[in-house]
Amino acid sequence: MSPEQVTGIMRRKAEETISPERINQHIYADYDHGGTLYQHLRQSRKKRRRRLGRRDHRGIIPKRVSIDERPAGIDSKATTETGKMI
Repeated sequence: MSPEQVTGIMRRKAEETISPERINQHIYADYDHGGTLYQHLRQSRKKRRRRLGRRDHRGIIPKRVSIDERPAGIDSKATTETGKMI
């Protein structure tokens, strides 16, 4: 069974629920300590790959300009309907 299925069954039976992510964390912590819980997953292998030693490239804006480098006239709120400065 998948962690999502376990959570769904717990909800249908009106039992106290736990998130699928927390179930995954428990299974993989057990895996790190030599446990075998991961073998009972629908796909009995580690799905996620750690990206240690690599720089995170998410959220990086190419050619980003700092707010300190913006034109001085931007601070005034005098603009036209098109957004151009007066």
